[in-house]
Amino acid sequence: MSLRGVHRFAALFLMVVLLSACSSSSNLTPKPAEGKSLVQVDIDWSALSSVNAKPSALPVGAVNVHVNTVGARLVYPDESAAFTQAISRQDAATNSILIFEVPATNRAHLYLVAVNMENQTVYSYAMAENLRLGENSVVALAIEDFQWIEAAWHFDDDYDDYANSIENGRIELPFGEYQVMIRIKVRDPFQEGKKASYETSFIGHAGISSMRENVDGWLYFDAYLRNKFAGTPNVDTHHWFQPSLDGIHFNLGNKGYSIPPVIKAITVEWK
Repeated sequence: MSLRGVHRFAALFLMVVLLSACSSSSNLTPKPAEGKSLVQVDIDWSALSSVNAKPSALPVGAVNVHVNTVGARLVYPDESAAFTQAISRQDAATNSILIFEVPATNRAHLYLVAVNMENQTVYSYAMAENLRLGENSVVALAIEDFQWIEAAWHFDDDYDDYANSIENGRIELPFGEYQVMIRIKVRDPFQEGKKASYETSFIGHAGISSMRENVDGWLYFDAYLRNKFAGTPNVDTHHWFQPSLDGIHFNLGNKGYSIPPVIKAITVEWK
């Protein structure tokens, strides 16, 4: 090959390399469809573990707090619209990308829930509010861009006397009572100040209750233990009031993810 041919071949090779590099880099840059907005959340599983809040209300035994799935709900409050998505950790992956391609809007709230799919428990919530999603734009978020909140429930202050007994899974109550009411508060940062409703709440539960109100991010319930044989001493096992997150609101299926502490049943000695 002549010297001129070598130069021509080198120039052609260099051009192909440059075009290939440009093509590769452009493929790495996400682009929404025309008129849409792309919302990306980089789920760093290690960082998520460091912000994940462990149960702190009652020491009810060791639980697996390894979060392996994140559910998301993108809310357009001015348009009364919502979009849901979820992503699970794959094998030993260190990062996963959660993606929404949605219509543009001037105001959106993005809510995340961190759950463990194996033990069906939710451990923390996150919020990034008042996002502006412009047309043909990409909004990139990471774990640290969210406000993280522990998923938990507690006895109302006036009912702390019941805590130790229920922690041990056994409680003594007067056999003459038809039912005993215990007030509970469950963390719910997503619907603060909204009218409490079993139909619209993200929080469900096992057991018998009446819903009260959402004050300062806490949803209040009156939970009941009912005596099947009132007037006669007896021992009965009750499906205790176990709060849970309704997964359907976060694309996590029609399941209830228990909110710590997990106490699904207690033995009541009516005496």
